[in-house]
Amino acid sequence: MNDNRSLHELLYRRRWVEPRLAEAVAAHPVVVLTGARQTGKTTLLRHSDPVRNWRYRSLDDLDVLAQAEREPEALWAGAQEVVIDEAQRVPELFLAVKRGGQVGAPGALFRCQGA
Repeated sequence: MNDNRSLHELLYRRRWVEPRLAEAVAAHPVVVLTGARQTGKTTLLRHSDPVRNWRYRSLDDLDVLAQAEREPEALWAGAQEVVIDEAQRVPELFLAVKRGGQVGAPGALFRCQGA
């Protein structure tokens, strides 16, 4: 059987935290993933089920950062689920997410880089 996987997918190593991440996103409308720098948080979010197929926005992208500052709700408009990477760069974003989660908006998974 031909799986047609990229080299990058073949080299990815599953993390022990993946089942807990899946449980958290199934149980909560908003999940925050934090940790020390360079520990694989973004890699985890880009490759682990179920979040690897979610809309992905990184605030390292200056256009996305500007959008988050201007109109944060636009980051998840029209999406069932969204990952917002480097969310700590726009602290006001968390209030918008809180409001969205309370009114039944789709779940959001946030990854915040540790200090």
